Formats: sequence, structure tokens, C-alpha cells
Amino acid sequence: MEELKVRLTILFFLISAALCLLVSMNTDNWTEHQGVFSGLWRKCKKLNGETSCEELSNNSLPGFFTYVRALYALALGFFIAGILYCIFVIFRPRTFGLTCFTVFVIIGGLSLLIGLSIYTYFNDDKFSNSIRFHWSYFVGWLGVFMSLLATIISCYDITYPSSPYGQAYRIE
Repeated sequence: MEELKVRLTILFFLISAALCLLVSMNTDNWTEHQGVFSGLWRKCKKLNGETSCEELSNNSLPGFFTYVRALYALALGFFIAGILYCIFVIFRPRTFGLTCFTVFVIIGGLSLLIGLSIYTYFNDDKFSNSIRFHWSYFVGWLGVFMSLLATIISCYDITYPSSPYGQAYRIE
């Protein structure tokens, strides 16, 4: 019963990380510069209470946007694979090892961390402070934190003495 609680906690943190990533990825409130809010895919401007948005085309974007988008997509893929794998681990603990799952979460979390770090580096206006980060950006960092928690707890589950994974490692 204890192992099930631990694995459900891992699944909760991983689903939370994936949801944070999806919310962050699909909203337009990453940064604000002179009344223009932008995200990874669109930028929006408020005029007289009305909001007008336009898509960010690849031709007009700096090169780092492509990398951030690709790293976000990679992280989402690994998180989805990790969620599915964790569900299999819950139902068949001796068939599916948790080590592979941990690798999925680590790669997804690192992809998200690197993508957000690149975005931060290129958008941090050190001199004029005219660019401000908004809630979508911080939700992405919350996803990094959630994936880190899922990784730590899954490492704990692998080494936990009563865990089937810990028993399998000791038998070999």
C-alpha cells in the first residue's frame, strides 16, 4: 500500500509538471514590453480595452525561439511518455522498472529547464528593465520544480527497501 501511495504521488507531480508546461506553452503572457504581451506562439496588444493578437511567424523571430519551442515540445513528449510509463508501473510493478521512467522525467525536466534558461537569457533586459516576465513564464518554472520533485520521489522509490524495485536490485 505504501508503494502505491508513493507511485501515485510521483504520477501527481508528473501530471502537474505536464499541465504547467501545457499552460505555459499555450498562453501569451510570458513577457510584457511597452503594452505588448508575448508568448511562444503569439503576441497580443491591448488598445482601448480590446485585445488584438497576431501569430509569431518563424521569419520574424530571433533564432532562440525555435530552440525554446523545440525543447518545450521535447519536454512535453517525455512527460507524456513518463505519465504512460508510470501508469504501467503502478499496475505491473515487477514487469516495468522505474529506472527508465526516471530517465524520461530527467530528460523532460532538463529540456524544460534549458528552454526556459535560453528564453530568460535572451529576454532579460538588464539595463532598462522594460521587459517584464509574467505568469505564463513562471508557470513554466513551476513545471521544472514539479518534474524535479517527481524525479526525487522516483529515485526514492527505486531505493526504498520494501519497494519491488529495491528488492529486484538486491536479488541481482
